[in-house]
Amino acid sequence: MASRIRSLPVLLYDRELGRNGPLRKQSEFLECTDRSIYQKDVKGHFGCVNAIEASPDECLLASGGDDRRVLLWTVADVQVKEKPMPVAIMKQTHQSNIFSLAFSNKR
Repeated sequence: MASRIRSLPVLLYDRELGRNGPLRKQSEFLECTDRSIYQKDVKGHFGCVNAIEASPDECLLASGGDDRRVLLWTVADVQVKEKPMPVAIMKQTHQSNIFSLAFSNKR
């Protein structure tokens, strides 16, 4: 039976939710990272980025990290521009590092 190839985000998401057991082999993880053609370094935080969340319409990305700030990006800018800039930066900082983000469905 042929093995099912999964993307890295799907692999990690399933693992986080306990949908699959441990990786069968270390190379499964490495193969996923080698296939990532959509990887791009985007600079804006002062330290590690710990959380990224896409808006429900997938037009915006929010990122949060060790600098205790939330930055808002347009997906189009991140995909097309060589050096995208955030469209908004949270004015106040959190009291500690940011590890999760969420968009509200309310408009």
